[in-house]
Amino acid sequence: MTATERKEKPLFELLFAPFSLKGRSSRQENRDSCGANTSFLPKTTALSAKVQTFCRFFTNSEAKNRNCGTKTPKFSAFSGTEWLKRLTFDLDRPVFLRNRSIFLRNCPTKSQKDSLFWQKSLPFLQKSLCFCRNNLIMSHNRFTYWQGSFCFWLSVCSFLLAPDASGAAREPKAPSPRQLEQSIQRGVGFLLKDQNKDGSWGSATKTKDLNIFAPIPGSHQAFRAACTALAISALIEAGATNKNSAQPALGRAENWLLKNLPRVRRADGVAIYNVWAHGYGIQALVRMHRRAAGDADRQEEIRKLILLQMDLLRRYESVDGGWGYYDFRYQAAQPSSDSISFVNATVLIAFHEAAEIGVHAPTNLVRRAIAATRRQRNSDFTYQYGEYLKWRPVMPVNRAGGSLGRSQACNVALRHWGDTNVTDTVMLTWLQKLIDRNGWLSIGRKRPIPHESWFQVAGYFFYYGHYYAALCVEELGPDKAGKYKAPLAAIITGLQEKDGSWFDFPFYDYHQPYGTAFALMTLVRCRP
Repeated sequence: MTATERKEKPLFELLFAPFSLKGRSSRQENRDSCGANTSFLPKTTALSAKVQTFCRFFTNSEAKNRNCGTKTPKFSAFSGTEWLKRLTFDLDRPVFLRNRSIFLRNCPTKSQKDSLFWQKSLPFLQKSLCFCRNNLIMSHNRFTYWQGSFCFWLSVCSFLLAPDASGAAREPKAPSPRQLEQSIQRGVGFLLKDQNKDGSWGSATKTKDLNIFAPIPGSHQAFRAACTALAISALIEAGATNKNSAQPALGRAENWLLKNLPRVRRADGVAIYNVWAHGYGIQALVRMHRRAAGDADRQEEIRKLILLQMDLLRRYESVDGGWGYYDFRYQAAQPSSDSISFVNATVLIAFHEAAEIGVHAPTNLVRRAIAATRRQRNSDFTYQYGEYLKWRPVMPVNRAGGSLGRSQACNVALRHWGDTNVTDTVMLTWLQKLIDRNGWLSIGRKRPIPHESWFQVAGYFFYYGHYYAALCVEELGPDKAGKYKAPLAAIITGLQEKDGSWFDFPFYDYHQPYGTAFALMTLVRCRP
């Protein structure tokens, strides 16, 4: 088929021809216009009529949206990307929901039999959605842009399977106090079972076809140290220290961290993953220091190690302040790359916790990190992924949907360090956004490719973002933010795996330890 012929044919005929056998040879039956296998789709004229109604309705209608002041675009075989973009940003707008409601009321479902058929067809549309997603992943280019009719397929299926026109998504049921404790104990049990013999957590095993850039051995030393630090913090906060069965495991973990954390360094000129180990190492050491109350020698050893981590963070500070985990520029001794907003937040929160036990980070180091984080803050308290994106403030990852996993951490970090612009209202607003728009984070969960999801969300944003949301709740106190405990607990407990773990991004063998640790520390702060 030529490009001219494609333009002339109606879009629904190009995209949904698999639903009808009319005019197709046996060789064509199982292939769509892009050459993908569609043999699993139902080949019925009735469903084709539904889809045609959908296409005609949106082709001939105008979205009277005062916010954007534009008309719904006429469809062509090459407008899928624009429609996908429109769907992404207008999904929660009243005009979109109103149009969907009108469509559902006017689609040909007059008889009970026809209505029943429409309901039965939804599972096939769900298969279509999975089909589109897989093909989109395979067909996107290195700039994460897509072209072709699969975008329209995805938008159609997303539209048909969207929440009701009222916009009220089905909220997960909040767990009872007993269920919450059971979930916490299952998570603790997983960490105790998953611990390595030497006391650490995580390893470089369980690789997949697409692994993130991780030069050996430095990257994996940093990953293992960071996971071990998080697991220690989670076990202490969850109250595992009060259980005799957990005492030996926690002792081995603390000894491993005290021995191996001082050895963690930059993997090579590009990979600076060690900043995560230093930041979360400090947080674990603070909790170990409190646990060692009465043991002056142990506490002094911990204090010295915290100071060493601070010195290493000074050494690996980005040239403009703050920290990043890559240096793609010059690989200089002091990283030449810009800082990353949520890395800054992670370290600043660790510094604040260390100050509470009397161990203070260098003032200039803290001041530069605060300034770097503020430079990445937009007026609506979204935070740019990194300062290198400051000239692209409305890039999807920098918008509200992309910042859901970062704004919580950056807000509470800056608030800890005296930023009066981060008011109660700001923090409450972003807590509410996290609950209301949780799907933008959830849809990226467990996806194997970083930033492949809507708003360029990566899977590893999920439990990280909810943990720092729980810190926001803790910062605001139960009187102001207590109402967010139940929805946070409902989200987290509902995603617990059968083995008691949580994970959001397949990441060698580190994903379950860090995901479980974040989830446990979130649930602990959701206790009544």
